[in-house]
Amino acid sequence: MIVIGLTGGMASGKSACARYLKSRGVAVLDADEISRELTRGNNLGARRIKEELGERFFSGGELDRAETARWAFASPQNTEKLNSIIHPLVISRLEEEIKRLEREGQRAVVLDCPLLFESGLDKICAQIWLVTASYEIRLERARLRSGLTREEAQARISRQLSDQSRAARSNLIIENNGSIKELEAKLKPLADELLGVEDEFGEKEKK
Repeated sequence: MIVIGLTGGMASGKSACARYLKSRGVAVLDADEISRELTRGNNLGARRIKEELGERFFSGGELDRAETARWAFASPQNTEKLNSIIHPLVISRLEEEIKRLEREGQRAVVLDCPLLFESGLDKICAQIWLVTASYEIRLERARLRSGLTREEAQARISRQLSDQSRAARSNLIIENNGSIKELEAKLKPLADELLGVEDEFGEKEKK
């Protein structure tokens, strides 16, 4: 089964790409959704955060994601600490899901993962697709989508790998500075190839 890593910086449009591919019938595993599931209620991720960081990020028995994010993005050390707690759990679950999909006969799966390189998941991918957008467009999308101020969005983007660094390690760059229709037009042939599992992908398939 071929594993495609789909990544991109905050507000690049990576999730929109994943939604389109999923709507076409491509198997997609969402690392962020797995992280959310692991940290709900008293699930394993939530318990690990309590063990390492205490109860300060919990309210009514649930993780306060906004407050946790503010803390994590306040310094590189905080970001690294939170990632060290969550990443191993997410990676383990993703590996389980990949094995399940392979047993079910899927021939391709896309990993929707913003921290693909930081987590080391790029090593299990046969291809890496990077979604990019201009800096100003990303700042505006972050404001509209998440209600972040320009300064907050800039701070979060600065904590992530640059597009230049990601691009140097990617097989395909998907530019997303336009409309959703323009993005989907770029994705259609890629989805067609994955669903058909073209020879060019099969040759790079990793067992």
